Amino acid sequence: MVVLSVMSKFRFNSNPASDYSRKSGGMSLWQTLISVLTAFFGVRSSASKERDIREGSLERFILLALLATLALVGIILLFVKILIATHGG
Repeated sequence: MVVLSVMSKFRFNSNPASDYSRKSGGMSLWQTLISVLTAFFGVRSSASKERDIREGSLERFILLALLATLALVGIILLFVKILIATHGG
């Protein structure tokens, strides 16, 4: 439900000229990553959210959010394995 409400706020346009101008003036990969990480941890400002909706690429946000989720799960699993190995579980 939340994904649908976020997706509905992104503007999709089939005009190639406007797609080019959006990509050239849109958010960089670094800006998108920072935005995903701040949203991931819940410390994002409303101005940042509005900028993301206006300038961001939905595909890039989804991809980076999935990668951030996999990284977090991997870090947690690694941490648990280290704790089990060091404390003899």
